[in-house]
This record gives sequence, C-alpha cells and structure tokens, in this order.
Amino acid sequence: MFEVDLSNNTNVVQSLQLTPAVYSTILAYHVLVTFLSLAGNLLVLYGTHRYNAINIDAVSLIFIKFLAVTDISIALMSCVPVLVTMIKTQWVMGKSVCFALAYLIYIPGIAQAFIILEFTLYKLVLLVSPMASLAGTWTAKKMTVTFAVTYLLTTIHTACSLMLSRGASYSPAEMACSINKARPEFQTYGGISIVVISFSPPVMIVIINMALLVIARKSQKTDYPKMPSIRAIVITLCISWIYVISIVPKGIMNLHVAQHRQPATWLILFQKEVFYLNSACNPIVYTAVNSRFRDFVLRRLSRKVNTVKLTLAYQFEEGCSSKRSRRGTEEILLDEKKRSDDCNECDGNTAC
Repeated sequence: MFEVDLSNNTNVVQSLQLTPAVYSTILAYHVLVTFLSLAGNLLVLYGTHRYNAINIDAVSLIFIKFLAVTDISIALMSCVPVLVTMIKTQWVMGKSVCFALAYLIYIPGIAQAFIILEFTLYKLVLLVSPMASLAGTWTAKKMTVTFAVTYLLTTIHTACSLMLSRGASYSPAEMACSINKARPEFQTYGGISIVVISFSPPVMIVIINMALLVIARKSQKTDYPKMPSIRAIVITLCISWIYVISIVPKGIMNLHVAQHRQPATWLILFQKEVFYLNSACNPIVYTAVNSRFRDFVLRRLSRKVNTVKLTLAYQFEEGCSSKRSRRGTEEILLDEKKRSDDCNECDGNTAC
C-alpha cells in the first residue's frame, strides 16, 4: 500500500532557521525564476509554432520545442508548488498532490538530461560526418521519435521507482515532496539510478562538448554542403553547459544520499534553487543568440507596452472626463442654490 508522510509539515521559516530578510530574498528569487520559466518557454513554443521565430534547422527546432515543454513541466510540477509552499510557509496541497508530484517530477527532470545528451551527440555526429544529414540519417521526424522514446523510458523508470518505494514524504528543507528512499527494496535500485541518471549524462555532455569545440575549430576551413550552423552549435553549448553547472550541486547532494548521510539543509535548498535556474535560462539563451527570436520578443514586449500605455491613457482620459463632468454638475448646483437663496431674500412685492 502507498503511504504519504506529512509529519514534517511544519513552518518552513522555522525549519530552515532563516531570517525574514533572507527568506524574503529567496522568495523573490523563486518568483522571478518561476515567471521566467513559464513565460519564457511558453513564448518559445508560441513563437516557434506560429511565427517560426527561431531561424534554425528543423532538427534543432524539434530539440528546442521538446526542451521548452520539459522546462514548462518542471516549472509546473516543482517551481509552482514550492512557490505556494513558501507563500503559505507550509505544505497546503494535501497528500494526493504530494504523492503525485513526488513521482511525476522525475519524468521531465530525467528526460531533460537525456534530451540534452542526445542533441549534443547529434551535433557531434553531424560535425564528424556532415553528409549524414543529407543522407536522411538525421531528420526532424526521427529526432521527434527519439525524444518521445526518451520520455517513455523515463516514465517506465518512474513506474519502477513507484513500485519499489511505495510512498512519499514531505521535506521542509526542499519545501516539496519526494519519494520514500528509505525502503530497503528501493536502495539498490536507487543507487544504480543515481549513478546512471545523475552522473552519467552530465559527464558525457562535458566530454561531447569538449569534442564539439575541438572538431568545430578544426572544421572551420572545411567546406561541406551541410555543416551545422555556428548559431546551432552556440545554442547547444550554452544550454548544455548551463545544465551541467546547474546539476553539480544536485550531484553533490546525491553523493551524500548514496553514502547514507543526511545532506546539510543549506545544500538541499541551494541545489534545488540552482536547478530551477536552468529552466529559466534557456529562453534567455535563444534571445541572446538568435536575432529573429530576439526581434520577435522585442516586438511582443513593445506591443504589450503600447497596449498598457493606451489602456492607462484611456483610463486617465475617462477619469478626467468624469472629473470635469462632476465639476460642471457641482457648478450648476451651486448656481441653482445661489438663485434660490436670492429668491428667499426677496420680499413679496419684489420679483425674483
């Protein structure tokens, strides 16, 4: 039977032993990261789907779309619940939501690592063998299937974790629910998962990135008909390095867990907030590197600013008109009152 432990559901500020100033700073940071993760990645999906706002090859575009969906899922399943918990200072979403989120967050979290790994590997193969894309080996459809299979495998892994751990518990340090890792049946499987999922993808991504840099530098003078664009390589390197940097604190915490040691509270909180920053940075990378997407974002922002200006101007004009109308009404009433007072002062033989 599945169990959900909420016995540690105490006041977050007291559990973390944070001053109000530090807690308010963390809350403000988390609000900003959550907003950028949701708004930025939704804008990426909207712009690429409707306006083709990112001028890049079809396979890279599929990667960007899948990564945006993954980042939105992480924001909804992790950033938003943590934000609600920080505002309410305790978990208020009940046992069912706690149990569901403890397992569902693993699907986009693990898929993100392997999607980035697969895409960096694709760029490396394309640099080593540029004619592969011309031969139809790498197509947008096949890359879509590859990413879909990645999501399927991470879902299977989550199902296995569910059957072995059979429960979830609330952690005040993480301000979120996590799977029950204390069960003996889960410890062996969990240890293997930590090595395969938490350490292997980042290490392989670093190795592939180094190879990308070396081969790209040597291939600058090569005139192949289908060399990957510098823009796509820069986006790949930026996204992958941001992911690796954001996952390092989490890897350190997992080392403590694998050695059956309780990580420090500050490390648990720090690794979680740094990991969230990864989802918020990806749209910023697209905006900085891709001129078409940057123009698209600026046009949207300019349109929103103009709309707000027009709305405020209309409301101001309405307020001024209403004020002038009230002023005119008051003047008429004062004139009527004055005439009435003058009439009252007249005697019966004098016409008013």
